[in-house]
Amino acid sequence: MADATKGQRYLDERAESRPVALSPADLRDELLRVHRDGYGSGDRTGWPSVDKNFTVAPGQITTITGYPNSGKSQFADALALNLARIGWRFVFCSLENIPAVLHVEKLVKQYLGKPMRPGPSARMTEDEAGEAATEMSDWFTFLVPTEKKPNPAMFEVIEAIEDSFKKRALWGGTENRLACVIDPYNELEHLRPTGMSETEYVSECLSMLRQWSRRHLVHVFLIAHPAKQQRAKDTGKLPIPTPDMISGSANFWNKSDNCITVYLPRDHESDQV
Repeated sequence: MADATKGQRYLDERAESRPVALSPADLRDELLRVHRDGYGSGDRTGWPSVDKNFTVAPGQITTITGYPNSGKSQFADALALNLARIGWRFVFCSLENIPAVLHVEKLVKQYLGKPMRPGPSARMTEDEAGEAATEMSDWFTFLVPTEKKPNPAMFEVIEAIEDSFKKRALWGGTENRLACVIDPYNELEHLRPTGMSETEYVSECLSMLRQWSRRHLVHVFLIAHPAKQQRAKDTGKLPIPTPDMISGSANFWNKSDNCITVYLPRDHESDQV
């Protein structure tokens, strides 16, 4: 038997997906709010040398790139800790920090400034580790992929981030400072439709992420690996990676609000970053 409501549902879905037309009068209240308060400045990162060039504001995408083992994830963790202390709340989707307890260990070590495991330095006590984990539970949650889908797609990650914030009663209010870390983009599932180039796919994916970020005022930290680069023949060094070198498309440069490169100028001979 034919479904008499199927056609209407299709038309309703099409109507919901169309852009909405707004006049200046529709935006009057928002305009006057901007006149009174401005757009505001972003929050400081906690490092004066970084604050000169970068602050963190809601509704933006910050792309972080760098070669493997250069410290991208550690930088994101340290930044998240700095921001959490001033009220930001995070969801991590860190597909290279599995199981999640390893990620929590890294954050606890940075938070306390002590190692967890035995070694030459005095380690944290069990009570200190437990208290730090309890305190940070208000700051962070971690998305853990299932065995059925170890590499989720971008839209699945976004939906899970929303669900996490909703469960914590943080979603939907402009008073909350919300952020997420997707680490790395390269580990997500990317199934391109037939006939779509990788550049077109990346552009569409980042557009979706940017619109979601701006609509819900979530700051997205997107970590992505650069494509393989050749070392310079005269110095043997790799070039400093930039977002247009990220594997897949220069759109990582074009569609990000902020771009950060984490780079070891002496490879791994020094801890200078």
